[in-house]
Amino acid sequence: MSRRTVHPSRAGTAPLWTLLACFLLLLHKTNGQQHVATFQTEEGQDSGTYIGNIVQASGITGPFFLSPDPSDTELLTHLSIDEQTGVIRSGIRLDRETRDFYELLAVSTSLGQVVTVTVQVLDVNDNSPTFPTALTELELSESTPVGVKRNIASAVDADEGVLGVQRYEINSGNVGSAFRLDARRGGDGVLYPELVVSSALDKETVPEYNLMIYAYDGGTPPRSGSTTVRVRVGDVNDNQPIFTQSRYSAEVLENATVGTSVLDVTASDQDEGPNGAIIYGIDRRQSDPEEFFAINSENGVISVNKPLDFEERSVHELIVFARDNATQPERTTAFVSVSVLDVNDNLPTIDITFLNENQPIF
Repeated sequence: MSRRTVHPSRAGTAPLWTLLACFLLLLHKTNGQQHVATFQTEEGQDSGTYIGNIVQASGITGPFFLSPDPSDTELLTHLSIDEQTGVIRSGIRLDRETRDFYELLAVSTSLGQVVTVTVQVLDVNDNSPTFPTALTELELSESTPVGVKRNIASAVDADEGVLGVQRYEINSGNVGSAFRLDARRGGDGVLYPELVVSSALDKETVPEYNLMIYAYDGGTPPRSGSTTVRVRVGDVNDNQPIFTQSRYSAEVLENATVGTSVLDVTASDQDEGPNGAIIYGIDRRQSDPEEFFAINSENGVISVNKPLDFEERSVHELIVFARDNATQPERTTAFVSVSVLDVNDNLPTIDITFLNENQPIF
């Protein structure tokens, strides 16, 4: 059907089709009998697909004058309607996600009857669920209790109802089944996934999880979309330093100068950062209060701190400790036995006893 444009210079004269449409609409409103032709068609079918017949649906014969809403400039492009027979076909490949409903008036020019024609575009499973991002990053402390939930972004599906998102699954990366997925349906109809901690986390065992999460719709077969949720496990100070030995022993000459290295003790801590940084020391409350020995707090090297004397003390027993640098530090201890070796630093002494002439000699 051709359409005319009203030019400003002719605004005072209404085109014939406009006058006719107004008359027929008035007739439609005053006529008590209503005629309706309702049709449904699935989206995605080829252009020219048969949708229905106005004559068969309403009992009103043509030819028809077709009157969509004046603002609906695309209806007679999307739908191809034969004005003589009333046959409706798709004018394009219809897409429910773009437009799902059409309505117009079809006026029988022979009978003066008006038929309200509606076409509902039905959904088919032609869209897959999609997540807003390919990667989501989370951090959970290794002290996170089992059962704690974290929301993750929901998938969206342009299809509706059962063809929309119906479930979520973790398909890979879930080492030790550390997580599971719950989901809740919101008032807006969206299915929101929740990541749930299902077993204790341990950064020293698994520092990071790369969870491949899939969303599935309700189609047959279902369509799916995926995203990765990267969970970094945050460290807590759950490990104490451990010495390589519980008891150390060493020897040092008694004439060793101050600063002479005696031995080094070594400890390690599986925690990271400040929680794993080790500080060494000597427990002065329980050993070496005189401070004959010193220990380097960073590398655990024990050295002579004061002159030693074998004759005064031949063995020194030390209790050394290693602690981490956490806010609430963990600490462990080890025993160190240092034997002082004698050197020839004393002159021999002679005791002389004088006897008088009357003292008997045995």
